[in-house]
This record gives sequence, structure tokens and C-alpha cells, in this order.
Amino acid sequence: MSLPNTMEAEYERHGDVDDVVFPCGYTMDADGDTLNVYYGAADCSIALARASVRSLLEWLDANGGCERRQRAHDL
Repeated sequence: MSLPNTMEAEYERHGDVDDVVFPCGYTMDADGDTLNVYYGAADCSIALARASVRSLLEWLDANGGCERRQRAHDL
């Protein structure tokens, strides 16, 4: 799995505002695991990224995301 919010496609990198992507909304598929994130790309396109919620949580666990939040919460 690649890093979240990594711009790769040409339409994400070049447009009215270069190198900018931003989430616009999301839906969850009926399977309860597939997340559909609609996002703006370079301020001139709308795109759809799909990801597994389970995979995203595994990525966060593997990269310390949850531990950092817990430490900040404990302070």
C-alpha cells in the first residue's frame, strides 16, 4: 500500500493549483470495508480513491499512528 495522499498522476500534479489534492467527501461500500474518498486534484479535476479500512488501520498501526495519538492523549 502506498502512503495516503501521495500525488502520482499527472492530473493531480498540474492544473489551476499545482501539486494540491484535497478530500471532498467519502462513502462506505456495503461490504463495510471499502472506503471511497472523493477528492479534488490540482484544483481542476475530481477523482475517486478507494481503500480498505482494514488496510488503512494496519498501515497506521505499523507506522506508529495509534501510539503517537495515545501518547498525546496521555499528556
